[in-house]
Amino acid sequence: MVAGASAPASFVLAGVFPVAARAEHGPDVAIGSAVDSVLGAPPVAVVTGACGGIGGEVAYGLIEEGFEVVCACRTVAQSQATAKRLGSGAIALEVPCDLADLRSVKAYAEALLERGSQQDPERGSVEVLILAAGVIGPSLSVGRTAQGHELNFGVNHLGHFQLVRSLLPALRASEGVPGSSSGARVISVSSTAALDVPNPF
Repeated sequence: MVAGASAPASFVLAGVFPVAARAEHGPDVAIGSAVDSVLGAPPVAVVTGACGGIGGEVAYGLIEEGFEVVCACRTVAQSQATAKRLGSGAIALEVPCDLADLRSVKAYAEALLERGSQQDPERGSVEVLILAAGVIGPSLSVGRTAQGHELNFGVNHLGHFQLVRSLLPALRASEGVPGSSSGARVISVSSTAALDVPNPF
């Protein structure tokens, strides 16, 4: 991921907020604030890779829109530092989200679900899940995840798949972003760097 990539981040945010939402509330109204006025609580967005790059830019943009952003980073220290940098509206759990370890991902999701049920038993939902973390590079192919998978594939795909699967209860509980009829939104961020990896087939 490219640090400070605000242009790609704007494309990700455009996927979060459909045109209908802007038409309904106007270009100057924060979408999260509109959700807050209906639900009585700010909508929740979870962002992997929020500690930098596109993930960091997206996290900042979501906070600007009135969302409560959960910073899902590889270590607790990274999550805490990111939440402190982003300021009010950013949350860091006391659990790491290491995408190279499926057990860590599952434990993180369970902690997030527990937090949601404690704070809002009636809702406990996640409105937006942004999968922005990732690694890329042929040199990483020699690395392995905790479960023995090739590192690029394990982090970029298997880890995120486990996170989405584990957060399904919270995603299904969502009433969605205004202007969208599809409920919660899950957006997976890719990278053109993948085109530089030789095709082994």
